[in-house]
Amino acid sequence: MRVSFFSLVMALVLIFGCENSTKTKETNQNKTTNIKPITFSLAEEEELKKLDSLNLDSSYANLLSPAYNSEENIKEVRRSWSKLHQDLGKYLVEQNFNWGINDSSISLFNKIYFSEDGTIDYYAFKVITPSVSDDKVDEFELLLKEFSSEVKLDLNQKKNFAQCGKSRIMNN
Repeated sequence: MRVSFFSLVMALVLIFGCENSTKTKETNQNKTTNIKPITFSLAEEEELKKLDSLNLDSSYANLLSPAYNSEENIKEVRRSWSKLHQDLGKYLVEQNFNWGINDSSISLFNKIYFSEDGTIDYYAFKVITPSVSDDKVDEFELLLKEFSSEVKLDLNQKKNFAQCGKSRIMNN
């Protein structure tokens, strides 16, 4: 892909009752990551059951909750959430990922659970665009797992936190 294509890659974040934020961390070329975030495809009933059984919402605070964060901090969270999805779109382009459909964008639902230091522990997702094949969803999940191991929020918190929301990734 040409560099100019990156200008077309952008994430349109639709904020629902929950959201999240992240900022890409610099990748250390000399360090290999052995532990990857755990991903869950919410389109799969068994995956949904596994995620529910972890009861993560009881141990991960909602970062957008006014009880947890100030209004000023929430603006930073939203900015970072948007940047995370823009970075994901760029990553997919860099990996030459093709969704295999002609739709101009792909809609996703995401629920991400972060450690105090901003690294991703769990990434639950669902591809909402109905014309995306199961094989492409599986391929996307592999890339999502790799991407998730390379990103980190620039927000350090006093406890683990989670956010969720819908996003759109531009389709090349």
